Amino acid sequence: MCRKCLLEVRPDRCTLCLDEGAYVINYKACAECGLRSHPQEQSRTEEEDQEECEGSEQEEETLEVNFIHACAQCGHRIATHFYREVTDAQGVRYLMECMLCGKGSHERVHHHSR
Repeated sequence: MCRKCLLEVRPDRCTLCLDEGAYVINYKACAECGLRSHPQEQSRTEEEDQEECEGSEQEEETLEVNFIHACAQCGHRIATHFYREVTDAQGVRYLMECMLCGKGSHERVHHHSR
């Protein structure tokens, strides 16, 4: 994708993981046309998967989202956005990887009461 459009490549976003939107503070301007309009989302795909965890009857659900951040004016590709959410009996894990939006991961553990 295009490093020239960005202020910083893959900034660390700590626990922030988003499946939509754009981190526009990190967007310098389009390297092709020079304009700084809000990037648009293109070619969005969402895949959901359920599978049984080995050795147990519990299921693991996975959601993966992929899309391209592109210049709203000329269509220049700025970055590819990847998001994953995995839910199982222990909790939910999130992951985000994107040159524009950054990298982040987060885990929420389910606390079971007796």
